[in-house]
Order: sequence, then structure tokens, then C-alpha cells
Amino acid sequence: MSGLSLYEVSAGTFTKGLTALLNILNKAEAYAKEKGVDAESYVATALCEDMKPLSFQVQVGSSYWKLLAGHPPADLRHRSRPTRSKSRSGV
Repeated sequence: MSGLSLYEVSAGTFTKGLTALLNILNKAEAYAKEKGVDAESYVATALCEDMKPLSFQVQVGSSYWKLLAGHPPADLRHRSRPTRSKSRSGV
């Protein structure tokens, strides 16, 4: 039996998840532009009262990739609001 790495068994799933997240962010940005809303306001917004804001959701999603790459997990408890990248050309 050959040993599979964590990366080999999960990279495809995480790639799909991050691609979906990228598509959601792009659609949200287009919607904001269409409605004349500042897309930056979405970063601190949660969909429900008991949810963390979008910035936290993105940080958690990207933390899994960092783990797969062998980096220690980020401490998200005291994170300040991230700045949004000007370009989200791909995952």
C-alpha cells in the first residue's frame, strides 16, 4: 500500500472550495458595482447574526491551504480586518 500525503487526498477538494469562494467574491463585487454599493462594506458583514463576518470566512478557507503547504495555522481570534486585494485573478 502506498502512502498518500494529506495534500494528495485533499488538494482537489480545497481547490474547488477556493475556486467557488473566488467566484462568490467576484459576483459580490459585480453586484455591489451594479447597485452602487461599496464592496468593502461586505468584508465586515455576516449573513446571519450568529455568523462571523466575511473576512473571517475567507481567512478560515485560506488557512486550510496554509496547513496543506506545511505552514502553522493562523491565530484568527485577534485578526484585524484584512485589506482586500485589488486583483483576484485566480486561486
